[in-house]
Amino acid sequence: RLSCQDKKLKPTMKGLMIYIRTMFDIVSYVHAKNIALRNITLDSFRFENDEYQDAILYLANYENSKAVMPDDELRYGNIKGKVVYQSPEIAKLIIDRRFNKQKWAKDISGKMYLASDVWALGVITHYLI
Repeated sequence: RLSCQDKKLKPTMKGLMIYIRTMFDIVSYVHAKNIALRNITLDSFRFENDEYQDAILYLANYENSKAVMPDDELRYGNIKGKVVYQSPEIAKLIIDRRFNKQKWAKDISGKMYLASDVWALGVITHYLI
């Protein structure tokens, strides 16, 4: 598990930038296959072993993934992921539905799913730095 509070992991800023770049590369690869992860958190990324300096970082949590086409209109349906990692667009949909007692105001495009993944990576980056 990648964690800033892990006693064994004392990365430098350069090391963190390598980890963050690797996370973006992983998500970029998945998005190139038209798959939205929908539940990216810091715990979604794991090292293959405890030797962090030599370990490979990989994506471990993708059970909420969904195949999307960027221009497809999709019903958002069940919200996936923790609120802290949700993009503002998804948060607005949640607020409209829960507090204004509306059905989903609109369908969302596959681009919004993909953009939400990138937003979550931004939250992870902010947390790590």
